[in-house]
Amino acid sequence: MIAQGGEGLSGPTTAEAGGTIEVSVGPYHRSLELELPGGSPTKLPIPPNKTVTIPVPSLPGEVIRVTIGKGLTKREIFIPIVAPAP
Repeated sequence: MIAQGGEGLSGPTTAEAGGTIEVSVGPYHRSLELELPGGSPTKLPIPPNKTVTIPVPSLPGEVIRVTIGKGLTKREIFIPIVAPAP
């Protein structure tokens, strides 16, 4: 799986529908904002290991948005949901 992101936030470039993904967060953040397809943004705490496991809905073609920080320190990644391999 290829990673995307950079300073402070990184995750996979795609997410398999019905699976899970892991997003890594830098040392200075305590929470992230997660927006799944059809839902409202949700604030999630970041565990001490700085890796958040996110369940992926079974909605191929949709996108997961993950955000940390505000203003000039805001980092955001968009992770497309893909259909599972046959």
